Amino acid sequence: PPPTPPAEQPPTTIAASPSEPARLTALASADPVSTVEPGSSPAVTGPEQRPSLRFLAVGDIMLSRRVAQAMAQRGDLLLPFGPLATRLTAVDFTFGNLESPFSSSDRFSIGPAHNFNTPPAHIQGLVEHRVSVLSLANNHALDQGVAGLRFTLGHLDDHNIHHVGAGMDHAAAWLPAVMERHGIRVGFLGASYAAVNDGGQSRNPYVARIDQRRQLRATITALRPKVDYLVVAMHAGREYLEQIDDAQRGFARQAIDLGADVVFGSHPHVAQAVEIHRGKPIFYSLGNFIFDHEPLATRQGLMVDTTLRATEAADGSISGAVVERMELSVVIIENRSTPRPATVAEASTVLERIGVKHPVILPQETGS
Repeated sequence: PPPTPPAEQPPTTIAASPSEPARLTALASADPVSTVEPGSSPAVTGPEQRPSLRFLAVGDIMLSRRVAQAMAQRGDLLLPFGPLATRLTAVDFTFGNLESPFSSSDRFSIGPAHNFNTPPAHIQGLVEHRVSVLSLANNHALDQGVAGLRFTLGHLDDHNIHHVGAGMDHAAAWLPAVMERHGIRVGFLGASYAAVNDGGQSRNPYVARIDQRRQLRATITALRPKVDYLVVAMHAGREYLEQIDDAQRGFARQAIDLGADVVFGSHPHVAQAVEIHRGKPIFYSLGNFIFDHEPLATRQGLMVDTTLRATEAADGSISGAVVERMELSVVIIENRSTPRPATVAEASTVLERIGVKHPVILPQETGS
């Protein structure tokens, strides 16, 4: 698609002091938030015994086109996940950006070359590898029309995969998801520069947009007191370029200013820089995770491994969570379909190129 147009508002000024840490409060039953494994928080007695939650964040996931062809040729629906299966199943869940909608058709693409279609059976790899929450806020959400979006939403729901960033109306598109594990709640929401592949020119109510700043503020304000950690997914930037544009920077910084704990970016299809804004990380682009692009930079993706540790209230119950560790790793996509762990040399090259001096993002090194 054409380059992303700048957001309607300028980048937010960096505030002088960080946001106050949020505390966990009960989710009201009437709130439009999806939850997983709800339950009362267990009592804890010491730092080493406090529960923890670990999740991965990955980049663009496209289970269509040549990826689907490779799966069919091998007769293996789990093919793209094989080399990383151990890592994916070692965490509580994985979050990513789904670039290819599902439909009832078994064809790998329907329509123009950049209109993706995912056969229904290809959801198996997501389910078996704990890819349990996805952002649909991207320019491919409507590749199979409104009917395709409706099918995708239902198909994900049927397999207990939570989703953000797109829905059957504006309110549903901005509906957050909450993943609960071990008494720790992580909130997710997503927004895109465009709802279809036209560079953001047309408007529709089905995809949350990064220029809808009032809705961003309202959603974060409502969600922040109800979760321990808040993730915002951003689909924006210029494809195949490492340079960050004003639309990305403005939206991501405002999300942090409003109370997000981290921003994970997608759309450029290459890895981009990591910024610490008010003590919170912005990953401007994680690049590709499962995709069929051929250029080397599009086959080098980032994976973020985050461990949250519960904090304790005066009565010994869980009162919130803090980041115990957040670490970057690099994946290399082989055969235009299948990511594998990068070698030490490969990872060093990618991280150096995007200006990351050390793969451990949090806690920050003294003096960094």
